[in-house]
Amino acid sequence: MLDLSFRGLTGTISPYVGNLSFMMSINLENNFLHGQIPQEVGILPNQVFGGSLQFTVICLSHNYLTGTIPFEVGTLENLITFDISENRISGEIPSAIGSCMVLVNLYLQGNFFQGVIPSSFGYLKGIEDMDLSRNNLFGKIPRELQNLPFLKSLNLSFNNLMGEVPSGGIFQNVTAFSIVVNENLCGGVFELNLQTCHIQSSKKKGMPLALTVALGTLLLSLIITSLFLLYSRRRRITQPISNKSGVGDSLQRISYNVLRDATNGFSSESLIGIGSYGSVYRGVLHKDESIIAVKVLNLMERGASKSFIAECDVLREVQHRNLLILTICSSADFQGNNFKALIFEYMHNGSVENWLHPVSNRQHQSVNFDFSHRLDILIDIASTLNYLHNQCKTPIVHCDLKPSNVLLDEDMVAYVGDFGLAKFLCKNTSNFANSETSSIAIRGTIGYIPPEYGTGAEVSTQGDVYSYGILMLEMLAGKTPTDAIFNNGLSLHSLCKANLSAQKLLLILAIIDIEEQRCVATQMQECFISVMKIGVACSSGSIGERMEIKAVLIKLHTIKEALIGIGNDHQINVESA
Repeated sequence: MLDLSFRGLTGTISPYVGNLSFMMSINLENNFLHGQIPQEVGILPNQVFGGSLQFTVICLSHNYLTGTIPFEVGTLENLITFDISENRISGEIPSAIGSCMVLVNLYLQGNFFQGVIPSSFGYLKGIEDMDLSRNNLFGKIPRELQNLPFLKSLNLSFNNLMGEVPSGGIFQNVTAFSIVVNENLCGGVFELNLQTCHIQSSKKKGMPLALTVALGTLLLSLIITSLFLLYSRRRRITQPISNKSGVGDSLQRISYNVLRDATNGFSSESLIGIGSYGSVYRGVLHKDESIIAVKVLNLMERGASKSFIAECDVLREVQHRNLLILTICSSADFQGNNFKALIFEYMHNGSVENWLHPVSNRQHQSVNFDFSHRLDILIDIASTLNYLHNQCKTPIVHCDLKPSNVLLDEDMVAYVGDFGLAKFLCKNTSNFANSETSSIAIRGTIGYIPPEYGTGAEVSTQGDVYSYGILMLEMLAGKTPTDAIFNNGLSLHSLCKANLSAQKLLLILAIIDIEEQRCVATQMQECFISVMKIGVACSSGSIGERMEIKAVLIKLHTIKEALIGIGNDHQINVESA
């Protein structure tokens, strides 16, 4: 097995990879590779047919690969996993992939594929997980997909598919597949709430005039009834699709009445927070008892409507495991007043800010918020930023990254929220917005705003990196950037930088508990210092000194591996950041 993932590799994939005749799998994910996938990758397994070792896994995801999928991939008779997601690969999906009879996992999401979904995919009888989302695919969904017996997860969202949605097989379970943001689909099971497909009647010659008039009247009545039902359905809440298998959801709608019932009339008992543009309530949907968080916009507040539109625009374009699924409500209340709300899955462990600065000492005592937990959260946030900056078709800048906008679920997995200030970057540059997305006013929260924004600089991905660096130092030092101790030229950045240069351990002792210090103090401190170095670099006042977020992610994964090694009594050797 060749595993070179998260190594910061650059350049192209050499065609000599075809000479690795004894490799069972190749993993080059999360690097900086570019260029085309060499056709030799596709012919590699043919060199070892009949041997004890067979090349069964190809993982090239999260790079910058371009070109098309080599036709030779169809010769991989022993291929189990083919993952080229989150690249820039284009062209049509080869129908020859249908010849990979033992294929179990197929991940092509986040590319620029065009054309139709090959009907030959119906031959993939062993397929369990297929993700073709976020491409430019068009045409109909092949009915052959409903006949795949082991298919458990199917994601076709964010394409341009059209026509009737099959209703058999996996398409009977709306939690197992996603087809959102395909505007011209129809039919399918009732829970999808799609419009009815139009069926053309065959013309019969010699039809009596009276019968023609009667049928015309009946047809008109059916159209009016259908439009009324369609309008009613669009106002209903639909069950969000689980995101645990990479299957996403869309900006589905929910009615004001349902929200009012779920939050007990938006009562003070349900209120869990107040933000810049509105209030957040905890609610319970009576339909399935699922718990939700409802962000009700205060439309009298200047900028609230613009924030609502910005957040919807961003979240309808993205899909990532560390981004919240969004449902919206845009209607009127009982008095006819305009009403807008954003509905998310409820995060049981609140925000990172609640953990860093708890209101009481008893808060969150059930979980030890130690260095390992904090590192996992930092990796989740970096993964999200890397997706927004480098993997979306149009780069997205969050513009307001801070602890209160990072939420934690039951398993302490982090989710980045609040995209009310987010901006799309135009493609004429990779780092900065053009005049259309320039920063007219300073975006963000005091303490986390990059210094260049204060001098009129345009919004950039490096602005997010700065905010991430400050957030990282806050998680390590336990001090907010606006703490009263920071004055007369002293800042969170300069304090942490000074501790690093002097090799002091005052901040470290505040995070690592006593037992850990006795056992593995030196190794743990080494990991801690490495993370702090990244935070200092990212929060530099100079844009040129900041790290790229993808490099940050690779470094953090390396440190995480070293931290795991401590628990296994392995020698620690973390590369200096």
